[in-house]
Amino acid sequence: MDHIIFKRDVVQTCFDSAEVAVAHLPDHHHCRLGKWYDTLQNSDIRNSATFKALIGPHEETHSSAKRALEAHAAGEDERMVQELHTLDQSSKRVVELLDVLAREILEGRKT
Repeated sequence: MDHIIFKRDVVQTCFDSAEVAVAHLPDHHHCRLGKWYDTLQNSDIRNSATFKALIGPHEETHSSAKRALEAHAAGEDERMVQELHTLDQSSKRVVELLDVLAREILEGRKT
């Protein structure tokens, strides 16, 4: 849910005339998902290909969000929209991978 709220807030800010606080945007290590990802101790999950695949789109989600906010602050609407598209695509991939990982974890507990 945090991931969806993060994305919504970035998009909402980009279409608002308010000043943008890019410096306060967490990177992919300092959001709740990133903290969980970086500190998870369960080796079965850490060794999962799905878990490992999360890092790229998760990092891209945060990077493109920052770039979109920077473009908004600079008045570069075309670049902002392109970055929001990248944010949308990488964000969807994160959610897809989290869903797959959740299924893998549940299936692993059944066996």
